[in-house]
Amino acid sequence: TLPALTNGNYFSSPGGVGPIAVGTNITRTQTIYVYAGASAACFDENSFIVTITPKPVADAPQNVTSCGSYTLPALTYGNYFTSPGGVGPLPVGTVITNNQTIYVYAGSSATCFDQHSFTITIPSTFTPSVSITASNKTVCEGAFVTFSASFFATPTNGGQSPTYQWQINGKDIPGATSSTYSTKFLVNGDKVSVVMTSNAICVTTPVVASQQIAMVVYPKPRVNINDPVAACAPGNIDITAASITAGSEAGLSYTYFTDAATSNILNNPNAVSVSGTYYIKGTSATGCVTIKPVTVTVNAKPTASINGSSSLCLGSSKTLDITLTGTAPWTVTYSNGTVNTTINSITASPYKLVVSPTANTTYSLISVADAKCSNTATGSAAISITPPISPVRYPTINAIANTPKQLQARIFTPADQYLWKPQLGLNNSLIYNPVFNFNKTTEYFITINSGTGCIVVDTQLVKVSQALQTPTLISDLFVPKAWSPNGDGHNDKLTPLLVNIKEIKYFRVFNRWGQLVFETNIMEYGWDGIFKGVPQGTDVFTWTVEGVGVDDRVHKKRGTSILLR
Repeated sequence: TLPALTNGNYFSSPGGVGPIAVGTNITRTQTIYVYAGASAACFDENSFIVTITPKPVADAPQNVTSCGSYTLPALTYGNYFTSPGGVGPLPVGTVITNNQTIYVYAGSSATCFDQHSFTITIPSTFTPSVSITASNKTVCEGAFVTFSASFFATPTNGGQSPTYQWQINGKDIPGATSSTYSTKFLVNGDKVSVVMTSNAICVTTPVVASQQIAMVVYPKPRVNINDPVAACAPGNIDITAASITAGSEAGLSYTYFTDAATSNILNNPNAVSVSGTYYIKGTSATGCVTIKPVTVTVNAKPTASINGSSSLCLGSSKTLDITLTGTAPWTVTYSNGTVNTTINSITASPYKLVVSPTANTTYSLISVADAKCSNTATGSAAISITPPISPVRYPTINAIANTPKQLQARIFTPADQYLWKPQLGLNNSLIYNPVFNFNKTTEYFITINSGTGCIVVDTQLVKVSQALQTPTLISDLFVPKAWSPNGDGHNDKLTPLLVNIKEIKYFRVFNRWGQLVFETNIMEYGWDGIFKGVPQGTDVFTWTVEGVGVDDRVHKKRGTSILLR
């Protein structure tokens, strides 16, 4: 840096050319002129040379850690010294055997130099070691054991991240390379150890083995389970009986549970009354256990019931239903009051028992057995015998051609069934009182199947004569103002009264809410006061009817009638 002058100024060329200010930093070697003067003839001038030398750059080695010793390598720039400022030279190749700070110095003068330092650390040598622990050295067969080289024992001089290889009886275990090892497949006498590889520096040897842990492994006890013979309710089963565990290892103690995890103790194992799977735990003197399931079966007793009580026509047969519960095949014993009868190998329920008594008989159940259990049975079915019915010929009925005429067969029970043959001229051949409307004399055979089972065929002759010719044939129809369906055979149905009517188009009855309760187009057929199976109470009902007379007149009428109870 150019300092201040007493007289004159700095210039880069002679004769006062190229002024340079005081304080200018000169960065290259050059000649500087100092010039003082008032004119070209009156001046003084001197010159000097400024020499600029480049600053040296010394090597900067990193800190070094070396086992035993360290040899100083060659440098690119500078030299080694024991002290700063280039004091205490150390030649390249010097062997350093203790911890020390070394200086690299490069310079041409006290003001023109570069210097760096680094530390050499010579640590002592170490011997690694590892020991292991086991969660348990004495176990039962199949129990988990955990071995550790870190959690319960710390390796010595293993470095930042040592590696491990576990061994059983000196042989590597594939994949067992962590600091712990767990297994449940040990056998008695197995020796477990680990080999550790240290990544620490300055160790005498990186690979060391731990001590061996010799395992004592007791075998599981041998438990044999024999499922008990099934019992019938309300019986029970003793699963503590010696026969249940016959064939097991001697000297075992047993406990009983409702679950496989053996967390719920079974109460009263000597009297189990519910079917299911239970669990028996056998424990040996060494404390080892084996758990086995036992199946208990308590079967419900079978049941039987009989139904079919009714009247029966003498000489007919009746089927009684015997309903069964349980497991096929069944055996049922019943009595007819005189003889006990046993039926074997029944495969389905209900069983159809066909009987043909000749007198009033009660069939009573005595016992029932299925594939598993037996039981007493109660229940009976009573059959009352009615004598056969003799056929009759009804009195001949005279009718006018094409004019409705009511016919009526005999009635024995409310369950009677009817079939009129032939069906010609009848409005309904399946009722006891069809309406005849035909132009020919016809003889009808009426098959009646009575509610007692007796069947009879009656005969009815209807003799037809032609209607008298009259000057005027008037047709009409009427509906009664009231009716009383009390079952006395009189006025039991609300039925249109027909006068020379050959066809009914419709007859409809409505309740007070306008709901249709009855409808028909059959002549002489009326409403008995029952709607949807329910007898209607006393009330006013509206009706409407349309019919066609023999004179082809169409009659449409409507009105109300009172139902009387």
